[in-house]
Parts: sequence; structure tokens; C-alpha cells
Amino acid sequence: AVTGTPQYKIFDIGFVQSGDTAAQAFRISPNNVAVGRSLRSGGAQAFTWSLNGGIVGLPNLSGFPYCVANSANDSGVTVGVCATTVFGSGRVPVVWQNGVATQLPLPSGESIGDANGVNASGNAAGSADGGSAQGAVLYSGGTGTWLSQTTTTGCFFRTAFDINNSNLVVGFGIDPSNAARNVGMIYHVGDANATEVGSLPDGNGALAFG
Repeated sequence: AVTGTPQYKIFDIGFVQSGDTAAQAFRISPNNVAVGRSLRSGGAQAFTWSLNGGIVGLPNLSGFPYCVANSANDSGVTVGVCATTVFGSGRVPVVWQNGVATQLPLPSGESIGDANGVNASGNAAGSADGGSAQGAVLYSGGTGTWLSQTTTTGCFFRTAFDINNSNLVVGFGIDPSNAARNVGMIYHVGDANATEVGSLPDGNGALAFG
């Protein structure tokens, strides 16, 4: 079928500070609040961007020169990660509200983690720890809780990438019978089990990002 030329506009988000060397945008909220980071020598600053408000830098968490915003809701709540290096050393999950950066509470005994998605209720999804000990976490009500629910075949979350307004969490996990296989995972908060997304024809796994 013959179709017309798509109509769209491209906007340059720009930088937080003059002299910043690069910017990255990672996600956009349902009501068009974009988030990401603006990079400079020796640091990175998280930002939000909107069509009417432009780019707005978010303060770094004290002691962490590299920060990134991964998700925002339409009420201005933004979550992400602050770290000591650009590649994420010593990373901690962060929430920005009313211009203030606050570390989200990790599960007991944990010192590193990240926040990747936030919904309209302010519930955030991410992970804690790293490597083979990394697991998905729900940040809600001032508490970081492991998402330890498995699929009926025993697949378990490694990290959560997003959470929607119905408290559905998506991410990827591990199949204990085939650790080399990526398992796309979805979980409704409060249910007894998670569910595997499955794979496309001729595939054996998946990753669920949003």
C-alpha cells in the first residue's frame, strides 16, 4: 500500500552544562518526560527533559560524581543510579523528588544496586548486588524487597528493568537447568509466581526491557 511521508519532529535535548561532552536519553514517561545523563570530564549528571521545560539537571548524590536517570513518572518522581565511575563502580539506587536526591533503601546486608523503572505510585524496580549474586528488587514504601518469586519451572529474576502502573514488573532471569539461556520475565506484584515471556520462533530466550 502507498502511504504518505511520516510527519515528525526531532528535538536536540542538549546538555545540562555548557562544555558537557555528550548526552544520552534512555526513557520517556507516558506524558513525555524524558530522562538520561549529561556527561563531562570527571562526572555525569542525571536530567529530565520536557518539551515546555527543556533540560533540567538533577543534583548528584553526595559522594557520587556519576549519576544517570533511568525512568520518571508524570508526577516528577525520577529514579536512577549514582556511582563512583562512569561504568558503575559502587552504584546505588537513587530517587529524585522535588529537586532532592535520596538513596533508595537496599535489602538488608546489600551495599550496591540500581533503580531502572518507576510507576505512577512511586514504586521502583531494579536490582541489588552484582554478578551471580545479583537479584531483582522492588523499592516500595521505604523498603527494598527481593523479587524472589520464580516461574513454575524455577526460573528466577536477575534484574528488573521496568514497572508499570498496574505493578507489572519486567526484566530478565536465569533458567537453573540452562544458565546460558536468557529468560524474559514478567511478574505482577503480589502474585505467587512470575511468568516467562517466552521466545520468538527459533529462539530459546528473551530479554524484557519495558
